[in-house]
Amino acid sequence: MRNSRSLQLRNESIEYMSALVFDIETRGEDFGAMDELTRDVLTRWIKKESATDEEYEVALEELKDGLGFSPLTGEIVAIGILD
Repeated sequence: MRNSRSLQLRNESIEYMSALVFDIETRGEDFGAMDELTRDVLTRWIKKESATDEEYEVALEELKDGLGFSPLTGEIVAIGILD
């Protein structure tokens, strides 16, 4: 095997491949800096599904915290590589 390493365990040799690890860090757009229409579109479903103001506030904070995971509202800020 190319780029493989050998591990001796109980008198048996085990071959395994090297690992390449990527870590991609993202951050979301600033919710307050978005235009009113965009904020309305993003929160429309929260308004419909929330029975109380407290539920709405919790869902809104979760939405804001998750903006970095969307390709529409997030951006890559760092990429780490471990070989």
